[in-house]
Parts: sequence; structure tokens; C-alpha cells
Amino acid sequence: MGYIFEELVRKFSEANNEEAGEHYTPREVIDLMVQLLDIDEKKIKDGELVTIYDCACGSGGMLTAAKEFIQEKINPNANVVLSGQEVNDKTWGSM
Repeated sequence: MGYIFEELVRKFSEANNEEAGEHYTPREVIDLMVQLLDIDEKKIKDGELVTIYDCACGSGGMLTAAKEFIQEKINPNANVVLSGQEVNDKTWGSM
């Protein structure tokens, strides 16, 4: 759902020739960034709490991708807490 929302917002912005303001990171870039994170796999496998923060979370794509990566690749039972900050209440409300 996040991918669809982000793509619709991107297309709408392009159609209105918006140049400045909010930009959404393409899902492919998010996936690459998550794979490049310096993750302490031992702590995650040992069940320690994992916190992930995104200071410009938009629709939460980076947060959910990071959690999915941890739970799919490292520990399906990982205790992951997501938190983010977003100035646009319309975007934040869709999370």
C-alpha cells in the first residue's frame, strides 16, 4: 500500500509541475538504503530491542522497509519499534 501511495503522490506532483517542497524516495532507493544499514545482527538475533527513527518519514516507507528487512532476513521475531517525524499531517495520517 505504501508503494502505491508514494507513486500516486509522485505522479500528482509531476502533473502539477511542483518543483520545491516534499519529495518521496523511490522504493528501489529505500530498499538499497536498508540493505546498506550497519545492523548489529547478533543483538537482533539475541532478541534485543531494535529502534528505528526517521526524521522525515513521509508515508513511512523507509521505516516499514527496514522492519520488514530485519524480520525477513535476520529474525522473524525481532522486537522492532518504529518512530518517525513528519511535518505534513496529511502524509502522516496515511501511515
